[in-house]
Amino acid sequence: MSEIWLKPHVPDSFVDLHGLNTFSFFRISTKKSFYSQKSLLFTIVYSLPKLGHLFVFQADFEKYLLSYFVAMIIGDINIDLNQISFESGFLRNFCSNHLFITLFSNTHHTSSSHSWIDHCFIRDQSLLLQSSSFPF
Repeated sequence: MSEIWLKPHVPDSFVDLHGLNTFSFFRISTKKSFYSQKSLLFTIVYSLPKLGHLFVFQADFEKYLLSYFVAMIIGDINIDLNQISFESGFLRNFCSNHLFITLFSNTHHTSSSHSWIDHCFIRDQSLLLQSSSFPF
């Protein structure tokens, strides 16, 4: 799962998972949800293309991160880590302080380009047992 299309009008009961607490923050520019259980912070992010920065997300994530031993972010962040840009530099810098970038190959393809805009980050690399560029 790399994208989530929850809207503010969707009731929490449709997305409740037994044993998990759901914290949702809906903003015009990005939609994100934090799922947590005890010491696990599991974050799903969708960021609109060309948003330009993730400063608000970074502040929210770091606020929650202090309370969790295990942390993971997955999502369609729409920042191409194949490119050298302000956005990719910001994302790499954010991860260098807290998270391991799970290596994938390109995740978005058009007839003229290939980009790495879907990401998975984990706080402790030793907890990552396996990763793949293919969904199955």
